[in-house]
Amino acid sequence: MFSGRDVRVFRGVVLALAAALGVAGLAPMAHAEDRAASSEERFDAVSQRLDRLCEENHAPGMAIGVVWGEDVFLHAFGMADIDAARAVDPDTRFAIGSTTKAMTSALIAQLVAAGKMEWDEPVRTHIPGFRLSDPEAAAAVTIRDLLCHRAGLASLPMLWYGTEATPEQILEAVGRAELLSPVRAEFRYSNVSYMLAGMAAANAGGASSWHELIRERLLIPLEMEGATTTHSAALADPRQAVGYKWDEDAETFETRPLRRLDVIAPAGAVNASAREMTHWLRMLLDRGEYAGERIVDEETLEQTWAPQIDAFGVEYALGWLVTEWRGRPMLTHTGGIDGFSAIVVVMPDDALAYAMLVNREQATITGLSQSVVLEGLLGESGAEVAASEADPTSGDWSRLTGTYIANFAHFSDARLEVLVSDGRLAIDIPGQMVYQLAAPDEEGNRAFLVTDEVRVRFNETDDGEVYSLTLLQAGYRFEAPREGVEQPGTPVDVAGVRAYLGSYRFDALGVDVEILIEDDRLAIDVPGQTTYPLRSPDEEGRWVFEVKDSIWVLFNESDGPEARVDSITLVQDGQETVLDRVGETPGADLPSVAALTASMREAMGGDALDALRGVRLEGEVRVVHQGITGRIETLEMADGRSRSTRDFGAFGEGLTISDGRRIWVDAPYEPAGVVEGELAIMARRDGLLYWMTDWRTWEGRAVIEDRVGVEGHDALRIRLDSESGEPATWFVDAESMLPVAHRSVSYAGGHSVEITVRFDDYEPAGGVDTVLAIFTLSAL
Repeated sequence: MFSGRDVRVFRGVVLALAAALGVAGLAPMAHAEDRAASSEERFDAVSQRLDRLCEENHAPGMAIGVVWGEDVFLHAFGMADIDAARAVDPDTRFAIGSTTKAMTSALIAQLVAAGKMEWDEPVRTHIPGFRLSDPEAAAAVTIRDLLCHRAGLASLPMLWYGTEATPEQILEAVGRAELLSPVRAEFRYSNVSYMLAGMAAANAGGASSWHELIRERLLIPLEMEGATTTHSAALADPRQAVGYKWDEDAETFETRPLRRLDVIAPAGAVNASAREMTHWLRMLLDRGEYAGERIVDEETLEQTWAPQIDAFGVEYALGWLVTEWRGRPMLTHTGGIDGFSAIVVVMPDDALAYAMLVNREQATITGLSQSVVLEGLLGESGAEVAASEADPTSGDWSRLTGTYIANFAHFSDARLEVLVSDGRLAIDIPGQMVYQLAAPDEEGNRAFLVTDEVRVRFNETDDGEVYSLTLLQAGYRFEAPREGVEQPGTPVDVAGVRAYLGSYRFDALGVDVEILIEDDRLAIDVPGQTTYPLRSPDEEGRWVFEVKDSIWVLFNESDGPEARVDSITLVQDGQETVLDRVGETPGADLPSVAALTASMREAMGGDALDALRGVRLEGEVRVVHQGITGRIETLEMADGRSRSTRDFGAFGEGLTISDGRRIWVDAPYEPAGVVEGELAIMARRDGLLYWMTDWRTWEGRAVIEDRVGVEGHDALRIRLDSESGEPATWFVDAESMLPVAHRSVSYAGGHSVEITVRFDDYEPAGGVDTVLAIFTLSAL
């Protein structure tokens, strides 16, 4: 739940359906003798269904290649280049993103079989300059650890995404980065791990680079000579598709420049066509052989399919997620980069594999394809079986239709609309599509027609009033209350749980989690993730997480005449972790917001603040889990205008300018553009002048939570909530009444980053206050 990987699960799997999480179904498998006569008919039906999904999900173009027994099927849809009116065909090349990782693992399997590498040898055997901030961890990390993302490193996007850094500079930064967890303790997806694995493979294989190695050992033998691995080659390729992003508000496609991935190539730089991908799939299904030639040793190749570590509730192997579909083994991996999405699915025991390539980023069609393709080709009657089933509850749909409010995962007050679509009950997920629902099963759960991996249950009172819906997937459940309907349940006894409230240190994540009251319920807030509501305690004192029965907390009281809660025990799927309290229990003697803001105003100059024209901040930025350091300079004026620059050297520069309403951003991880709405509100709230004003006047709510120890100060902690965006936290010295730290969550290039700003000194300079600060940024 709190391992960092779950952030990706909630954002990347829930509703987006982007990961392969197999759930046993009810339809029996088709017999082999039934398949041959209808294979083309089945594929035609699948293709038509995929075309409709592409239209519904705003995918400009798509190509799919299927290998099924001795047959190869290819299908293309839409436009490779909208402006040039160039259609997609089976030879159009797409960025395949992270599905490249399985190719890197196959390369290393070749070298292992040849005796040039070993799965469990230290990384520094082939990269002598490999270092980590923990020397013991550096000596322990193996090639296998890199390939299954268990080296303890953060995702490290700032080292490669949009930067001009060299592999050597990235290697140095990795050596400085603080680890998020011990080696082999947790799954932590990291593209840089695959960059390192690729470097090690090139050195072991005697190649000048991974690019040379994969071309000579994989692409040429598989007759994929046209596939590219460098940015320049892809730009020069007349068959390369243009990448797009769908603008939901404008209902138009935006062109996305092809991302330069040369430095991180082993993690995701291959560009290939659907036809070329079928050669790769054929080799996988034939256990390492292609066109009569042995490409990879069978036993060594299958080692890349062996589960290594739990990831999102399924097993991760070496470049593959290992799961099952209707009880059958399945290997899968998705890929996503600017303008492109991809998925590769392999059913080894069914001699079936497919690759779907789409020239739109964050395209949900890739995840939706699993049920369409597998049911259509392997199911009893094809992809349209579920759609033909009648729903016996159709007369009761008026009880269920309406708006339900989602505040989980990446949703913030999102409106889920339950409606009737094409004669079926359906749910409209904001930013995605309208998902039709199947008839309820014996437990009242309704599966999405496109996949039985996600289900919906409607909750009602004893009087029959529907008050919420619950989304269920992969063992998790997320509740969305119905708009305008009072929710049942008894509010938590504030006095009874006051001793529980406060901060507890989660050492494995390097964060303080917060026990608080939210919406009249006890909850646990994990920085960078979400706030998880807890059920009322059972007879054993376990506060079970609403999202999953196998996760709960116990509050541990110390012995003695003045018993107090000094730690909590978190139990997740049988694994126990003790989190020690790091803040005192909130007391009743905390000042009011009005008293605090008055004291802060006096400490910072009193009435002189009214004449303040601007504030300049200069500081050092240390991104501790990325291993890089930079400089920041910000000038913020009292009228709301501001300008901020950030310089990380080889790892990129950033510029942010605001006119007080809109914010213009130019950063390595995003195309230059204007930021409005929720993100603009968050940015204004985090501004320098904000804490010099009256917090009560802003568009959110300020809550003084407790007194805690922060950076050597006895500080008051103030949480700032807003109607949109993540909450922010300020820490104010209880004696001087000056802010000592500020903590917020930001999103950069799709990655969640917790930012802590520590204020070390205050000095007047030339009539303009200069705040000297040291920033500490921690990537989650």
